[in-house]
Amino acid sequence: MQDHIVASYGPDERYSRHSEGAFLRLDDGSILFVYSRFTGTSSDAAPCDLAASWSFDEGETWTEPTEVVSAASHGVKNIMSVSLMRMQNGDVGLFYLVKAAPCVNTVWLARSRNGGRTFYRRVECSLPDRRAYYVLNNDRVMRLSTGRLIAPLAYHRGGWNDGVEGLYFDGRASACFLLSDDDGETWTEAPDVIFPPFTRTKTGLQEPGVVEKQNGALWAYFRTDKMYQYESFSLDG
Repeated sequence: MQDHIVASYGPDERYSRHSEGAFLRLDDGSILFVYSRFTGTSSDAAPCDLAASWSFDEGETWTEPTEVVSAASHGVKNIMSVSLMRMQNGDVGLFYLVKAAPCVNTVWLARSRNGGRTFYRRVECSLPDRRAYYVLNNDRVMRLSTGRLIAPLAYHRGGWNDGVEGLYFDGRASACFLLSDDDGETWTEAPDVIFPPFTRTKTGLQEPGVVEKQNGALWAYFRTDKMYQYESFSLDG
């Protein structure tokens, strides 16, 4: 079959950006697509909610997108960057970032029993005693063969300057990893934080991802400004 475009979500007078989405095959065979839908500007900090669309014919046609989780339900203006996963009890799991405050992003998991149309429960995955600006890219949360969930995060230092008007934000990211061994109910942080193994960088280790190799080792990869991707390995899950 020749490649062809089946749906296109572009900026218009109402929505300024459609991005950072993920797909999931549902029990009835349909396909769920959830993504970040912005208004105002195309900035990552612009107002943003999560929208969803469904296909019942193998992706040939899609329903009109509809809002499924609003930023206002978290008391903020911006939630974004989606990962989808089938949970062990059959729920649809929806992971996303909440821009909770300047220089503070938190990670959440919402659960749905009806194919992503409504979400009945939310759990914060990021740790309350470690507030920071975290970046979790879309489609990055994964389940290992052991059942463990792992969410790779880019960590940026930031906050208010003491006695100085304005924010401090460090664009150089380190990498850390959230782990859950009870299907997302509770979360811990892996003991190792990976710091950039190089100097003279403005980005550090950004947009991390994880792949489980056939021998059980974990391969993490990172975007940098050094003209190379960097990698790290874990042999103990």
